[in-house]
Amino acid sequence: MRGVVVALLVAGCAGGDGVAPARGPSPAAVVPASPTGAARAVLERELAAYQALADRACGCPTGTCVAAVDADLDQVNATATLDEPLTGTTAWPSDLGAYRNYLRAQLDACMSDLDHRLTGWQSYVVRTARALRDVACACPDAGCAAQADAAMARMHAELGYLGLDRSHGAELGAARRATRRCITEIEVDQALRELSEIRDAECACDEVGCALAVLGRINTWADAYAHTRFAEVGRQQEVDAVAAELRACTGAPPAPAPAP
Repeated sequence: MRGVVVALLVAGCAGGDGVAPARGPSPAAVVPASPTGAARAVLERELAAYQALADRACGCPTGTCVAAVDADLDQVNATATLDEPLTGTTAWPSDLGAYRNYLRAQLDACMSDLDHRLTGWQSYVVRTARALRDVACACPDAGCAAQADAAMARMHAELGYLGLDRSHGAELGAARRATRRCITEIEVDQALRELSEIRDAECACDEVGCALAVLGRINTWADAYAHTRFAEVGRQQEVDAVAAELRACTGAPPAPAPAP
């Protein structure tokens, strides 16, 4: 497998007939920048660490040897630079990022040759989940919270390739639950503000046209927050209280009591 990887790399750098194309004078190279502003020198040091680990893994004679490399990889990733958690924007410039991806594939291939599944990215995944939790819990509005919700779904979809051990799995689960609670609380806060505004508008109405316009807002609100988990964060009674005041202003009968 290693020979195939090397052959593909050589062919990719050469022309279609395997001969390197002639090169003329080229302009001064533009060094790609990190999309998130990460320091290139820091990323280069991390890349050197990944290179050293790949060299070790591909020189390993036994599964025990690559397992030790995998554990060291997890330690490196415990402090490695993270991508932007909310948008998923990579911290890696295009040139360094491409080589990092190559080293990751090399690590995976060399460990697979010895029947070992690469797991050294677990701490990186957990750290990314915690970073997303921190961003989500600091969101100023429901729009930001919805973006965090989408980011969490994207992360979940990308975890299919990675089997987490019990410890990392528990840490990831805790981070995701905390993120979900923060997202729900922000959404509930906005829902309550909007419902209170609708109540105030309805109670201030003094003619039918006004009341009908507010009724349209009620329907829009109900559709927007149909799946909001008010009870999950202990806010259902607040919603019920505002809704009761709104019904009183519209002249609608009280909501029926829940069945015992």
